[in-house]
Amino acid sequence: MLGRNPDQVGRAATPLELLYDLTLVVAFGVAADQLADALAKGHILSGIVGFVLAMYAVVWCWINFTWFSSAYDNDDLFMRACVTAQMVGVVILSLGLPALFTGLHNHWELQEQTVVAGYVVMRVALIALWIRAWKHDKARRPTTSTYIIGITIAQLMWITLILIDVPVLIWGSLVVVIYIVEMLVPYIAENRQGRTPWHPHHIAERYGLLALIALGEGVVGTVDALNSLIGAHGWTLEVWMLAFCGMGLTVGMWWLYFGMPSAELIAANVERVFAWAYGHIPVYAAIAATGAGLELIALGFAGDSVISRGNTVLVVAIALGVYMTLVFGLFHYIDGQIPFRTVLALFLSLLLLAAAVIGIFFGLPDYFALILITLTSWIPIFHWELRPA
Repeated sequence: MLGRNPDQVGRAATPLELLYDLTLVVAFGVAADQLADALAKGHILSGIVGFVLAMYAVVWCWINFTWFSSAYDNDDLFMRACVTAQMVGVVILSLGLPALFTGLHNHWELQEQTVVAGYVVMRVALIALWIRAWKHDKARRPTTSTYIIGITIAQLMWITLILIDVPVLIWGSLVVVIYIVEMLVPYIAENRQGRTPWHPHHIAERYGLLALIALGEGVVGTVDALNSLIGAHGWTLEVWMLAFCGMGLTVGMWWLYFGMPSAELIAANVERVFAWAYGHIPVYAAIAATGAGLELIALGFAGDSVISRGNTVLVVAIALGVYMTLVFGLFHYIDGQIPFRTVLALFLSLLLLAAAVIGIFFGLPDYFALILITLTSWIPIFHWELRPA
């Protein structure tokens, strides 16, 4: 397991990496469904907390594996065994999410054991891979040692956390501390000890593929909710509008993300890659939350939600606004340039989002608010596609 060539021409994701990505469909789907269900029942704060915990755990493990595989993947038996163990960890974590959300709804009871167990399984498998890289790649032993020690310390902290009984506020504070430790490990290892040989174009492709996974899961969740709505009320105007706007919004979000030449910019601005890489955690969460918001709208149409129409639309608007701001912000942070026309396009998009939310509180029909939200993601697209060559 020696370092790969970071300048390899035509480097692409492997079938094993794609299989691993597919397991995240389950985690994203369960997290989004639990968020929509929690909001529909009025468990707003606990639903958001559970969703944030779930998305961080899944995406962070995926990010760590992705950067390791970009640098060291040799696709042999040991590599496949460790990746299989990580996929098992994703499944375990996903199975524990309903209990986590239920406990948080029920007076903030902590039922995080299964989720943490799945998380630790994924991280221990990655430690095994880093140990192998340490053994074979002698030139980068300071870097690989930092990864091994740092990740191991963090996992011991997680295990200790599920063994002790502390009030929820103290537990939350400890979780934040462990998150900070986890996120400092790659930064220290790569910047202080020496960079691993990751491939910029491969990294950009992998991040884009996970964005597709998240967008696709949003479509699946919305379709499931629409099927229930159709079964109860038939093909109403609300069903047609939600289906049309859901697909229009998904395509718009896809177009926004893949309109950015991330690979070329990462290769040219390696020193800024950490903000781009870490910033994708809330990007993926925002994509999943947008899907959950569309599902929540369908639940509202079916009469299965206790929150108001305005607050339902607000969920989608906030998630979409966060997504658009982050995508633009991360791209232009890497680029180092912020064109005025781009800022104006983003401002107009957010203004239209605000108009949809304010309008629904003043009696704007649901379908019209959905149309405005859908158009929001297309304003920057029109800006790109219609500008002079």
